[in-house]
Amino acid sequence: MMVRKTAALTIMPATITPHICRKWRSKGDERFAVISGVVEASQPDPWPKLSQFPTAEQLRPWLLPPVYQRLATGGGGYLAELRQAAALFVRFGGLDYEADDGVHGKLDAYIRWTQTVLARYEGSLIQLTTGDKGSYFYAAFGAPIAHEDVIPRALAAALELRSPPLDLSFVGPIQIGLSAGRMRTGAYGSVSRRTYGVLGDETNVAARLMTTAKADQILTSAAIAENARTGYDLRPLGEVTLKGKRPLSIFELVGRMTRATRRRTVRQPMIGREKERTALDGAIGELHAHGSGAIVIHGEAGIGKTRLIGALLDAARAKRDPEIRCVISPCDAIERNTTYYPWRAVFARLCS
Repeated sequence: MMVRKTAALTIMPATITPHICRKWRSKGDERFAVISGVVEASQPDPWPKLSQFPTAEQLRPWLLPPVYQRLATGGGGYLAELRQAAALFVRFGGLDYEADDGVHGKLDAYIRWTQTVLARYEGSLIQLTTGDKGSYFYAAFGAPIAHEDVIPRALAAALELRSPPLDLSFVGPIQIGLSAGRMRTGAYGSVSRRTYGVLGDETNVAARLMTTAKADQILTSAAIAENARTGYDLRPLGEVTLKGKRPLSIFELVGRMTRATRRRTVRQPMIGREKERTALDGAIGELHAHGSGAIVIHGEAGIGKTRLIGALLDAARAKRDPEIRCVISPCDAIERNTTYYPWRAVFARLCS
């Protein structure tokens, strides 16, 4: 077999026998052989056949649990879907792959912690990349596990991932990019090598935002900011032109809203809902007569439940009754497995 393209290789004279060496070049203390072909042809089947294929249990640790369950139940053909998902890219430094003999243990500890954070918000680590241009990973929310609140989950995870614990203080700086939208999820690759992926235009946007972010900064797209709901402080940064993209409006995730900021959001003027407001005013008036009671406000997302609660709080405070005390506690689907989570803030305020 002849090699048509000329290549320069670092090689010792004793090892060039199978090759056609045209000439030698030197650079400092190193010698390079310029070869134009090979004498011996490569073996047509150099790798021996596997005597035993890996078992399902051996492959299980290498697959995302939801993907493994889908494959185990024969639903592998239904992995491909169009999903509303959030893409989170995190670039991290502080690891010296060349000079630090303990770098493998450090990387392992950091990724284990990362997976713990992602699992708390039911996100999935899709890809980890390391190299001379830096290290970064890609995590997805909304696939393979679907959620209605993928954006709040991604924002909460990003804030936690920005500040590794003290035992991982060697990691840094952190740069994070976030975007969300419709993506294609499912298997990618060839017949012999496949992986689960969550890809789409928003994936590229999130990656570009990661490289644009400054140290310890979280940048998000407008899609994230418009659907973040209350609870997060997002500061507009204007428009930027990302590589391969039209000018986009971007935002910086500063943190969670403070109690004062959240209160200002809830107490915005209420328009309409006269029937509901009349019922709530009547319920406040009955507090003295009955001593206690419960009101349940439920409905689809986005119809104004939070605004209606704000009107209830305004009406209660307007009475200036010392026996009426208003205590607010958020309910978060992310914390649904945390025992008594919505009541903790209530009891803390009542007992303070």
